[in-house]
Amino acid sequence: MRSMISTVRTSDFQERIPVACRAGILAHCLIALVLGISSLTASSLHAQFSEPELISPPGYQMQQPFVEVDKSCLGCLPPFLTFSAHSDTQILFGGSLVGGNQLTPVFDTPSGLGDLVHKQGPLASIHLAFDLPLPSGQQAIFVAQSVASGFELPVQYSAGLGDAHDPVVTSLVNGTCLGSWVETSVTGQEIFYRLGGNPEVSLGIGSSCAVARMGNGSGAILWNEGGLFRFSIVDELSQGPALELHDFGFTPDDWVASVLLDGSLHLVAVSGMVIHFLHADLKTGVVNHVGSQRQSGATITDLNLDSVAEGSWKATWIQGGSIRLASMAAATLTTEDTGIAAIDHSMSLDVAANVHMAILRSDGSIHYQNNIPAPEALLSISSENDGVAPHQIYYESNSNGMISNTFWDFGDGTTSSSTSGFHTYTEPGEYTVSLTVEGPGGSDQAQTVMPVVVTAPENYMMFADISVFGGQPVYHPVLGTHVDPLQGYQIGVEYDGTFLQMNEVSIDGTQAAQLSPEFIISNIFDEGENSSLYLAVIFDTLPPFDGRTVDPGVNHTLCTLNYEVAFGLPLGSSTELRFANGIGFPPINTIYAIEGGFALEPYFIPGTVLVSEQPQFLFIRGDATYDQTVNIADAIFMLDYLFTGGAPSVCPDAADTNDDGILNIGDAIYSLSYLFSGGETIPYPYPGYGLDPTEDSLGPCLP
Repeated sequence: MRSMISTVRTSDFQERIPVACRAGILAHCLIALVLGISSLTASSLHAQFSEPELISPPGYQMQQPFVEVDKSCLGCLPPFLTFSAHSDTQILFGGSLVGGNQLTPVFDTPSGLGDLVHKQGPLASIHLAFDLPLPSGQQAIFVAQSVASGFELPVQYSAGLGDAHDPVVTSLVNGTCLGSWVETSVTGQEIFYRLGGNPEVSLGIGSSCAVARMGNGSGAILWNEGGLFRFSIVDELSQGPALELHDFGFTPDDWVASVLLDGSLHLVAVSGMVIHFLHADLKTGVVNHVGSQRQSGATITDLNLDSVAEGSWKATWIQGGSIRLASMAAATLTTEDTGIAAIDHSMSLDVAANVHMAILRSDGSIHYQNNIPAPEALLSISSENDGVAPHQIYYESNSNGMISNTFWDFGDGTTSSSTSGFHTYTEPGEYTVSLTVEGPGGSDQAQTVMPVVVTAPENYMMFADISVFGGQPVYHPVLGTHVDPLQGYQIGVEYDGTFLQMNEVSIDGTQAAQLSPEFIISNIFDEGENSSLYLAVIFDTLPPFDGRTVDPGVNHTLCTLNYEVAFGLPLGSSTELRFANGIGFPPINTIYAIEGGFALEPYFIPGTVLVSEQPQFLFIRGDATYDQTVNIADAIFMLDYLFTGGAPSVCPDAADTNDDGILNIGDAIYSLSYLFSGGETIPYPYPGYGLDPTEDSLGPCLP
């Protein structure tokens, strides 16, 4: 939790600093600059960073870690990273842009390697700059380039006339290398730069420098002489004049700069315990804002800065052995302690302004950490139809943050990894839709507040989803719902005959059997995995015609499929019973025959047969007395138990006639409705023994 993080709103009095100030005429500007300094103690609370990832080889004593995030790939999640560092005799490189974060040796070097930096360019190009001693004893700048296939041999970038050190490098938008460095000679320190294959150029006196790419193939060089900062814009054909940007009036202990492609500059300088910051436009040379904030605690060292948007930036530095993070946004600067121990580090931002750091520990190892937050899962579900199966919805992820994986669970056993699309619910029910998003910073989940409600159409046939065990004899009802009286019906089913041994298609115990149909025929085609069957029933075909029909109803048992489950099936394996057309020859379709001789195709709802463990006792639902039959005595037994102190059922699941997981008067009413009023068929397991396909807390049957 982050709270009480110190903030300071920077002064707005210097929205456009007069040219005279930038030109070094400071007499009338010093008072204004002093007024721009604010003092506030930074928070000591720890920022939230990822767990450290070791990226240096075991046993190596590393120096100068450097990390660079590829900001050119806006859609790369996680962002592409590159790392560099060196030991006494090797330069190491690594990162996700080249296949993995782990640092691996790319060059052997003589001892005496000074500074090491690198920069990513277009088309995965990388420029690596460092200074090494020449045989003469002087330091010289070397640059090595990599374009996907690996680093080329380093080339000497400085002429070697002076002692060259503190290199900086960038790749222009066209891939040309722009390097700059400080060269020390008997006359003092001088700033040099070199662009591509052009000769090196002196920019005059200076003590440190920075380079950056800008749009249209140009680059910027920034350097300081004491507190006076100058800059020059260069390209492959020309060099702009050396222009004065701003004079802080003091020599910084350290400074860093970040330049966007549009020329927007952010510069942060340290003087003692004060952090000074500046925002300017290098295309116009106008300084837009200057401010400062005093820090408390130990000496500030190892300053880093990066920016991805005008007017905002993030800086890190080491203070008291711990990395501190400063963030500028909306003219407000916040500072906080990351709690990360380091003796050296490098920081770079991704396009979302998340911090990525390469951290050198006191044991010589380098670790990578970032503060990418977990994404926020947000979803929307919409539909344009009435919710009757088949019911189609449109789903869309409106999630925020860096997201690398998206996972939808529609609650019906189906999933998706797309960010949006359509999904169709084929079976009635209530479904909770959930969305899980994952990213470099973690994961988050959201789900619908209200379930997606799918209702059955007016006319359908369905199989219940059931659980079975190997060798079990099963009576699996075919349930029918229809709004018209039925003169007959045809049922076609496809199934896996290696999973189920089909023995009989029966109408015993059904309403159809009570009507004594005058025509009934069934056939089973045992063809292994592609087995099928059909049943045809007509109630009144012979004179005298008495108009026998099955009354309209919900979930009436039309027939039962009587089969045995194969032995040796793995727990959790399953198969499906599917209604089908075109079974046998001539082909039989699945239809309701309604008055007038019309055929009506119902909606098909398949059923799943899932292999589970064999329980100690099976039961028939509705058999509250546990006497192997379902009749009026079971309803009386339940009423006696509920209201007159009668004994409880030894099989609570059997007494739960309506399969709602609760024993109450509704179970007795459900039994009586089915037995005497043409109500819905008792849920499975009925009419035969079986396992409870629904989870509840009623407990097992007792012996």
